[in-house]
Amino acid sequence: MRLGTAVVALLAVALVPMRSSAAPGALDPSFGNSGVVETIVGSAGSGAAAVVVQSDGRIVAAGVATSGGQPVFAILRYETDGALDSTFATGGIALTPIGTSAGAHALVLQGDGKLVAAGTATVGGVGMFALARYDAGGALDPGFGTGGIVTTPIAAASAVYSLALQSDGSIVAAGDCSDPGFKVALARYDSHGVLDSSFGTSGIVKTLVGSYSRATAMRRTAGDALVVVGVAESQFLLLRYDSDGNLDPSFGSGGVVNTPAAQYASVLYAIDVQSDSRLVVAGHVDDVLAVARYKANGTLDTSFGTNGIVTNVLDSQESYATSVLVQPNGYILASGVAIYGGIHGTFGGTGLRVARFNASGAIDTSFGSGGYAGSFISGDFGGTPAAMAFDPTGLIVAGSGSSSSVPDVLLVRFEVNVCGDAVREPPEECDDGNRTDGDGCDTNCTLTACGNGIVTSGEDCDGGECCRPDCTFAGGETACADDFRVCTDDQCDGAGHCAHVPNTAPCDDGNVCTGSDTCSGGICAGVSVVFCPACQYCVPSDGSCQDGPRSDCLTTLSDHSSKLLLAYDSADASKTLIKWSWSNGTQTLLSDLGDPTASDSYDVCFFNTGWKSHIPAGGLCGDKNCWSSASGTGFRFHDPSQSNHGVDRLQVRSGPDGRSQILMQAKGENIEYGTLFSELFLPVRFQLQRGQMCWDSTFSRTGNGSTTGTRQRVALVGH
Repeated sequence: MRLGTAVVALLAVALVPMRSSAAPGALDPSFGNSGVVETIVGSAGSGAAAVVVQSDGRIVAAGVATSGGQPVFAILRYETDGALDSTFATGGIALTPIGTSAGAHALVLQGDGKLVAAGTATVGGVGMFALARYDAGGALDPGFGTGGIVTTPIAAASAVYSLALQSDGSIVAAGDCSDPGFKVALARYDSHGVLDSSFGTSGIVKTLVGSYSRATAMRRTAGDALVVVGVAESQFLLLRYDSDGNLDPSFGSGGVVNTPAAQYASVLYAIDVQSDSRLVVAGHVDDVLAVARYKANGTLDTSFGTNGIVTNVLDSQESYATSVLVQPNGYILASGVAIYGGIHGTFGGTGLRVARFNASGAIDTSFGSGGYAGSFISGDFGGTPAAMAFDPTGLIVAGSGSSSSVPDVLLVRFEVNVCGDAVREPPEECDDGNRTDGDGCDTNCTLTACGNGIVTSGEDCDGGECCRPDCTFAGGETACADDFRVCTDDQCDGAGHCAHVPNTAPCDDGNVCTGSDTCSGGICAGVSVVFCPACQYCVPSDGSCQDGPRSDCLTTLSDHSSKLLLAYDSADASKTLIKWSWSNGTQTLLSDLGDPTASDSYDVCFFNTGWKSHIPAGGLCGDKNCWSSASGTGFRFHDPSQSNHGVDRLQVRSGPDGRSQILMQAKGENIEYGTLFSELFLPVRFQLQRGQMCWDSTFSRTGNGSTTGTRQRVALVGH
């Protein structure tokens, strides 16, 4: 049949209205063709990236399709049996072109029945956040943005990968943007699609963790807080923002959790939130599917898996998870891809797989075959899952199929034991058709009693590391779960919480470069015992000194507080210039600066270029002292002869946070610049060092540059 410009073929849909009684993990034969529905949309590859289930059981999938020769938003709605819903848009499908290219990655269902899809669109050559809102019939909502569409240029390239609705109806989009490199990016819109100026900066929040970070999924938690997951520096990344877009300092370190879970690469693609506020995340670790659980404060939950992380190859050589859901009974479902016959990115066959784990992270062997369901291999069925959702009768997995010649939208429905459906299935102890606590069968389908994990009348607690077997709180100073940190004593606080109290015990920080290691503030740290020459650092593993920047230097308090100007004239070396400014810096005491007028020398290090300069203490520069005191807050160096590799000025000023400052200038023929101008590869580091003190700037963004005749000029902006 023909639907506008899109040719849609629904392959082998069997309409069987009754609910199956198959075991958990089996395909539901009442859905589509023995549990599977494939829909080819448009003239080329199509696929689903998100799925929601309406209150009436109808299923909506969002993704991409090609229409009129360009990628567009594709929204499809299905009846409960897997047939396309003919009352939605055109034959069950809404195709929305935005700019010259677009694709949807996220989908939410509003309380009024309207659907908001989001992803990316290329408009005028710029990749933008793109959102579209549809009414219950699949038409674009004219009350949202412009004709139902909103595009926001966050950077030269940006994309939305997740959406969340806040309690007031605001829509928060999370993804990434190039700035350059990649940053986590969030934007909040009101119910009409207008950026909310009370959120972040003019409605937008950008967060860089390390030199590269991306957001892949987001969930709203208590108090309209937002937890975002993704990757930073090839490590698990979790961020928590308050309702207004500020990083939450009570979560991890300043709102950031960065977990080095692998030797090579680890990425998170999905998150769900348990009823006790613990965070369940999924992705991959070194080409192996991974599920991890974190406490609400961002620390790994060591009662789950191995120190909080479970890895599983899904009976294959490689695997990764794209979605995760927590069942009402605490069991965890992870959908993912298993790769067969290929290692480390070499393609073999693929299989769509769903694994189920119990609340402690062990594989649930009662689900599917030994804990796994699916196993569709390319050439047989194939498929790449992207999202999961519960419907009234089972588990929907949506993604892209590959059993036909053209990739298609894929829906698969599995049987799962859904607590509250009045059907008792293992491992449920009971199922009374509701999810009410204290009525004999509680919300997790266990019998109401001490020990079922539900706190009911007469219980202080029910389970947990500081709860006694009689469901009363353990007394204060009772030992509780070890957080595996030598610098904390693990003990219950008498109110049901496991506290990790900092101590002052001797410790070993594992760094050969330090000695006299002692715990302080919960952290093991020592004092330096290996002192490397200027512009070198001590290697913690063996104590050797290597060329490179030092860590733990003082930095500036905000982006754009450091600037670096470079100029070079190939016809006149006297016009060569290096100018570094460091302002709005962290607190620097006058004692940190030493006394360069008499005894303390300085070194300037420009890493990745080979240029550096040693500035000795004291001395005469012409007929004047090279160094002088500056109003009792710092010191000035001035050498008109520029004998120290071109440095003619250096000014250092102490002060509280935001008031300390450094200015350095080198110019002229004495600059030994090497490849400074011809091969400048970002990022670069600039440091001023005095003994073990150091001040640092990292430059990874170009401000502006120009070339005029023989003269080249480039300005870099630090962060």
